[in-house]
Amino acid sequence: MADHDRTRRGRPNRSRPSDPTPTSPLPQPDTSAPTWAPGVQHRRPSRAQATQDVLDLAAFLGKVETARRQGRVAPRPQPMRDVLGAFRGLPAAQTTIQILAAAAAAAARHVGAGSAGACKWETLAQDNAARLEAVRAQQRQQDQARYAATQMPPEQVRPRTTERAQADAEMDQRVFDAAAALALSYVAVQSLPPSTDSPSCRTSTLLWPRRPTTTPR
Repeated sequence: MADHDRTRRGRPNRSRPSDPTPTSPLPQPDTSAPTWAPGVQHRRPSRAQATQDVLDLAAFLGKVETARRQGRVAPRPQPMRDVLGAFRGLPAAQTTIQILAAAAAAAARHVGAGSAGACKWETLAQDNAARLEAVRAQQRQQDQARYAATQMPPEQVRPRTTERAQADAEMDQRVFDAAAALALSYVAVQSLPPSTDSPSCRTSTLLWPRRPTTTPR
């Protein structure tokens, strides 16, 4: 599937998870999915991808600032309620958007320059990405257990596995684009969400819903 988001004007470019970069380790095999499943690529580790996302978003903020200083057309900030409202009912996505946006704004040195806050936000982005990947890995394992329990043939499993992988990739791109829009708002008001030291910013129990464990039928 073509990545049309890369060609849209005013949007940041997101490094593909399967592309190694100088800022991240070489990709490792994803052993949580069957090796025969099509569309499952060797991916950059989730923490490294989170760091790369922050860097890509920070670079985008720098380009926007340069465009404005030169009097060129540049993307405008959007209200948080509009950005997050597009992900109503998806608390994990909303959490990721806010964390990536804050980390990018801090990394771009528009907000809190020289403070330890930038490192804290990047660490939080990494932790959040690792938690998201753990949830997805659990979902994949549950899927495989269900397929095995029903003795579903491989030719029927393959399209389902591919569909899930594509859906995850599309959601990641949507979240990345939304984080870019929200980061512009953080830069515009020269403010970030509450400090990462605040319990309200810890995502382990507050903004990540517990998923019920399903038993294969």
